[in-house]
Amino acid sequence: MSAAIDVGSNTVRMLLRSPSLKGRQPEQRYYQQITRLGGGYIQGKGLAPESMKRTLAVLSGFKDILEQERASHVRLVGTAALRHAENREEFVKRVKERTGLNLEIISGREEARLSAAGILSVLNPLPEISLLIDIGGGSTEFILCSAEQVVFQSSYPLGVVRLSEEYADKSARKVAIQQMLEQFDQDLKMAELTSSPAADWQLVGTAGTITTLAALDLQMTNYDRRQINNHVLNYAWLRQTKV
Repeated sequence: MSAAIDVGSNTVRMLLRSPSLKGRQPEQRYYQQITRLGGGYIQGKGLAPESMKRTLAVLSGFKDILEQERASHVRLVGTAALRHAENREEFVKRVKERTGLNLEIISGREEARLSAAGILSVLNPLPEISLLIDIGGGSTEFILCSAEQVVFQSSYPLGVVRLSEEYADKSARKVAIQQMLEQFDQDLKMAELTSSPAADWQLVGTAGTITTLAALDLQMTNYDRRQINNHVLNYAWLRQTKV
């Protein structure tokens, strides 16, 4: 059994997967807990003590599951909240002491690459050209793909936790989002890619904001990711939806 654990700014996720054997589908199990690691961020100090405490408790629980399942290979990564935290090394040390696991803090580009790999593995049918959007707690990634090949990727330090805590005013949030989109547009131009998506580009979203919208559209009472994957959101519905 192998495991991948993502310590995000808002949610900690773990995927367990059995080996692929001839004639047998690999078994997969998924776990997630909202710990809001990036919440209550203290300028000049970093992650808040309570945020670290919540996240360490969840990781300790995940470690118990790993031992029960006898996981032989585990990759544990941290993203935006840890990239920018002054006390990230303290948290890495505490994770090691509490669980015995090595926490790897990955770059925005690596986060984008891994997001693309995950999305493309379940996307059906695979678009000729797709723009993947991963809205996380502390950052947002944009990945432009030609079939399975990544041709452009970028990461911006703006996510739902940062928006809710650092931009209390609605108009300020709109400005921050607009500035991010303008920077994305400039980055596309510098990469000599068109700044206006062609009509055949397929927009594909992942993470909590997008999946929540899909669940609303499906009028779900119990969340089921099998229905969420590959669900198509209508642009007109998005325009009129107030959440």
